[in-house]
Amino acid sequence: MGKIDLIPVKENELELLHKMQVESFMPLYEKYHDECSPAIETLERIKKEQPYLTGNIIS
Repeated sequence: MGKIDLIPVKENELELLHKMQVESFMPLYEKYHDECSPAIETLERIKKEQPYLTGNIIS
């Protein structure tokens, strides 16, 4: 299996990240109606998640 590099998201990329997240997880949300689904996470909540903005991603 190949190597995967995780690159922290910049603040100006958060809207695109949110759009990608909603589009990716919406089919699963529509099927299972999971209230913890990333498909219904708000942009405001994503903005509050410090690992994306600081690069301090826990591995």
